[in-house]
Amino acid sequence: MKRVKRLFFWLCWPGLYVYFRSGHRSRVLITAEGKTLLVKGLWGRLFGDEAWGLPGGGIRRGESAASGAVRELFEELQLRIDPSQLVPLGSARVAEHGIAYKAEFFVLTLTAMPDIAYLSQELHAAEWFSDPEIQKTQVKPEVAQALLFRAHR
Repeated sequence: MKRVKRLFFWLCWPGLYVYFRSGHRSRVLITAEGKTLLVKGLWGRLFGDEAWGLPGGGIRRGESAASGAVRELFEELQLRIDPSQLVPLGSARVAEHGIAYKAEFFVLTLTAMPDIAYLSQELHAAEWFSDPEIQKTQVKPEVAQALLFRAHR
């Protein structure tokens, strides 16, 4: 099955390359009660990539990075927040599977862990992790970049 997923990825790779390379994306490091929310996207599951990532997604034309992050948090997690709650961490080019994209990183600090209701067409898992647990977990490059930004804040 893993070979089929890998073949599927490489057949889709040219289209994914064009889509992500031209895109500008948001990523949100959500923290509450000393833990960080990580997610697994549906596309990763289809391609056999089981690494944990950050919620977020594409920024639409004419949309600010913060507004795009707010929209994506609602679309993916049914989490309603105000853009003023997001603290910018920085921007960076992130590469994954040979595809690089520009990502705008934010941190969202919540006082309590909300119930997460992720949508199955966007994500297939969402879980809270402590920093030591993150160090032992397979994560996407975007997670490492966000944690680096947070450490230097």
